[in-house]
Amino acid sequence: MVVLALLAACNGMSLHAQAPPAKNPLLRLAQPWPDAEQMLKRKADAEALRLFAAEDPIALTLRGDFRTINRDRDPNSRKQYPAELTIARENGEPHTIPVTLGARGHVRRMARTCEYVPIRMTLPEEQLKGTVFEGQDVLKLVVQCRNGSAFEQYLLREYLAYRVSNAITPRSFRARQVSVSYVDPAGKPIGTRHGMLLEDDGDVAKRMGGRIAELPRALFANLEQSTLDNVRVHDRQHGFIDLCAAQRGPRADAGSHALPGAV
Repeated sequence: MVVLALLAACNGMSLHAQAPPAKNPLLRLAQPWPDAEQMLKRKADAEALRLFAAEDPIALTLRGDFRTINRDRDPNSRKQYPAELTIARENGEPHTIPVTLGARGHVRRMARTCEYVPIRMTLPEEQLKGTVFEGQDVLKLVVQCRNGSAFEQYLLREYLAYRVSNAITPRSFRARQVSVSYVDPAGKPIGTRHGMLLEDDGDVAKRMGGRIAELPRALFANLEQSTLDNVRVHDRQHGFIDLCAAQRGPRADAGSHALPGAV
């Protein structure tokens, strides 16, 4: 009886040690939606975010271990590294806050594509009051891929592509041009380059009266056609081409691929 009890206990422990099953992403679609009043408030709050309410470039300073961040080339890595962001308050005084930075992306994260990895920046919401970043949480920073004037122009043209998309439809990501001064952990300046901050996915969804739901293996045939057409226009401005849509038709995966040399 004791042996059987021990075996049962061991079996129970092994069962509890197993990883929980992955959640079905489709369950997100079954969740109840906020009422109309809440949806309008969410939309208004997202549209009023100061970071994307103006067009003039922002100057900011990032201090961190960029040598280590640039070595993080694993697309599955979610490592975050401590850093500092210095920006100006409304009164013009500099304001330094702790942030975390991490590498992100896929093609541009590859060393053969870009010398500098794209960055995901996580900000402490409680320390952003009175700054242009108020109301933000996590932002994508598009950086200059490599040194040189040609790559500087690539980034500026990419920013213009976002602005053109905004003029075509509000159902597009907003972007804000920035001038980033990079500083190493010891305080030594690394350089100043153009960059671009992209609107958070969740805020885009709120502006459109929607919400984020990851749908693996979605097909072009499952998407609303006019929205898909706008996405194709935006992709082509960036030097991307929907090979799946062009070559395999509406049953293809809803994804786009970079042309060789596109940055």
